[in-house]
Amino acid sequence: MVFEKLASQIKRLSLSSSCSGDYSESSDSSSTSEVKDPRDAIVQRPEDYSECRSLTLANGIKCLLISDGDQDELSDPSSSDKSAAAMAVKVGSAQEPSGIPGLAHLLEHMLFMGCKKYPNENEYDNFLSLHGGSSNATTDYELTSYLFDVSTEHFEGALDRFAHQFICPSLKKASVKREVEAVDSEYMEGLQSDTQKLEAIFISLIQPEHPFNRFTAGNKETLLENAEEITHELRKFYDQFYSANAMYLCMVSPEPLDRMEEMSKVFEQIPNKKTLLLSWEDYPIPKLSCNFIKYYPVKDKTKLMLIWFLKSQQKNYRSKPNDYVSWCIGHEGKGSLLSYLKSKGYAVSVECGTSAGGFDDSSNFT
Repeated sequence: MVFEKLASQIKRLSLSSSCSGDYSESSDSSSTSEVKDPRDAIVQRPEDYSECRSLTLANGIKCLLISDGDQDELSDPSSSDKSAAAMAVKVGSAQEPSGIPGLAHLLEHMLFMGCKKYPNENEYDNFLSLHGGSSNATTDYELTSYLFDVSTEHFEGALDRFAHQFICPSLKKASVKREVEAVDSEYMEGLQSDTQKLEAIFISLIQPEHPFNRFTAGNKETLLENAEEITHELRKFYDQFYSANAMYLCMVSPEPLDRMEEMSKVFEQIPNKKTLLLSWEDYPIPKLSCNFIKYYPVKDKTKLMLIWFLKSQQKNYRSKPNDYVSWCIGHEGKGSLLSYLKSKGYAVSVECGTSAGGFDDSSNFT
């Protein structure tokens, strides 16, 4: 349960900061953490009894702390001794060099293969496994997210290992080939996913000059030609985009907020390079080169899909107008579209909406 809460909160944190205009260009940060009254920055549901705190670390990282041990213990006793953290970096596949498809995804893999303080490649994963934890990471077009959970007793140790991968990652040439194999394995698995294959089809039909018309997953063919050159490009990409002013941190734990704020200070060692962050808001909305696609799926399923490219709805993340439309069309009760289609024998289900991120919901289009 703590993992699910963390994933949703880190997305909200990155949207709230970027949509407010705070991060279109970095500003000088103060030498101390700027702590805001949670009532001024955070709106909570009446039934949410978590204690929250919003703050900006000394190097400019936007941070959200959630102390929710009591609430989680009531709903899921097994989660009461778990803590978790996530870091979202406002960079993704759309910013990678066009000649090296999948570089951003490879960096996501390479970042946790050792660092200056913890040079052992498997130190981070081994520590989490030893203390009942797990980790995950995803690379989207404009956002790369890293998250983990671990027993609360070892939360500070996990945070230290987590933070130092961003502070000074090793990015060793010896690790590149192995991680390219892992990236290629994910790509091969995706070939059996109708969702991923359809997304690839849509991407290929977007006008060639659009920044989202690119192969984002990466594989052996795009990443393994020259390990030394790839290592150099990884370091270059990291140095250019992995800056404190482009990062958003979220921590969830039964620990008190003051204790969590104290633990968050380790992230202040991440350099603020004052990176100018890119946005595709003013770029033309994609236009597909054809209006009708017939696709033979992997699964034995017949589906009709109607797709619209709309102006980005990210700035409306608080009111979510697209969710209202999705609910009306996807409603399954009496008088709904689905009830009519079922009565005619035309359909067994109706789905409507956009996903939470990636290709479906960007700063350029929804």
